[in-house]
Amino acid sequence: MALTVNTNVGALNAASAASKTNRGLEVSMSRLASGKRINTGADDAAGVGIAVRLNANLKATQQAVRNVADGIAYATTAEGALSEMANVLTRLKELYTQKATGTLSSDDTANISVEIAALTTALTTITTTSTWAGAAFADITVTVDAAGTTQAITGSKVAAPTAGTLASVNTALTTIATSRATLGSQINTLNHLANNLSNYEANLAASVGTIEDADFAAETTNLVKHQVLQQAATAMLAQANGQKQGVLQLLQG
Repeated sequence: MALTVNTNVGALNAASAASKTNRGLEVSMSRLASGKRINTGADDAAGVGIAVRLNANLKATQQAVRNVADGIAYATTAEGALSEMANVLTRLKELYTQKATGTLSSDDTANISVEIAALTTALTTITTTSTWAGAAFADITVTVDAAGTTQAITGSKVAAPTAGTLASVNTALTTIATSRATLGSQINTLNHLANNLSNYEANLAASVGTIEDADFAAETTNLVKHQVLQQAATAMLAQANGQKQGVLQLLQG
């Protein structure tokens, strides 16, 4: 092989190898620092596209989980208010039945009327103070998945029933019983949807992790490999540059 100065092939090869090793070292350090296998689109062009879509679905699903949880809380609160209204109406039915008997004195019936008036006022108080996040109860729909599917919450209208007679109390009790049964079935449905969403969320997160997350065992191995190769390339570059010093010895004679 000719002894030349202008072109140092050994140094060029060593420098090229060192450059490649440095890039590999930077990739390994980036992955270990971030915990992600994909930090730029260049790391995995197809994988980053899939990960973006999965992450968007994951965020939407997480919000849907919160929506369903809010819907359950909403329906449960409404059902609780209706339950207390049923208790008040049950007492009113008892009082109206007691008042209807002919064995009471006028003072007794007057006392019963006082309690009836107080309980009727309590019904109105329950309806005006029973709210969720400051909003009065009304039939609503809840978004239950990322596709925009909704679940209706009906029977949640908490309104003061007419309770001026025994017949009106019986009607109000029937209405509240139906509303509570409806809300109960809807709460159960929402709980099932919440369970399904939680499973779906976990599976989506696992899918994203499979694509994006770095394998620390593999990356630490790659890091050590690149560090050793970097040191070797640097040493070989120094050796290649040193070989050209022999030309000076020839010139000195």
